[in-house]
Amino acid sequence: MDTKDFFSTRDIARACGVSTQAIRNWVIEKKVKDVQKAGGRRVFIQADMDRFVAFAKSRKERKM
Repeated sequence: MDTKDFFSTRDIARACGVSTQAIRNWVIEKKVKDVQKAGGRRVFIQADMDRFVAFAKSRKERKM
């Protein structure tokens, strides 16, 4: 994935193999952290991206 300052909800969802709604739910449930930018847009930094992917991977492993 490209190195950039912020990742969108869609970027995170694609990396995790889940829907954008799942990402929003995880934020609401405080399982992962987001950053609110001006205008209310939800974005994530690289460290958050790494945590999302690890969290998604652990959920998929538990379902197996």
